[in-house]
Amino acid sequence: MIATHVDAGYTAPAAVDLVYQVYGRNMSVTMVINKMLEDRKRYNGRPHPRLCIRTAGQPRLHAPPAAPLGVVVAAPRPAAPPIAPGAFRRLPGRVVDREVIVRHERERADRLAVQQAG
Repeated sequence: MIATHVDAGYTAPAAVDLVYQVYGRNMSVTMVINKMLEDRKRYNGRPHPRLCIRTAGQPRLHAPPAAPLGVVVAAPRPAAPPIAPGAFRRLPGRVVDREVIVRHERERADRLAVQQAG
């Protein structure tokens, strides 16, 4: 569970703190693991809902339907300003460096290009 959150961008102490928030700070590690196993049974093989990693979902691979003739389509939003070299964004419990942000923006641009090429 902790490794999953760390892979998602949380720091290790923030991930451990989240687990203790859900299961209680006075519980031993063995009791926390037993509660996690109970939750796996209760939630059909998934972790406690507060411990789920939320993702944006799978990108749509098909092109959106064309607008009917005579309908004005809104212009796309302008791109966000570039991120300074060495900069990072600090979100609650997450530290995301510039390389992760650039990779995410590149993947997003690729997905949009595939959608527009349709």
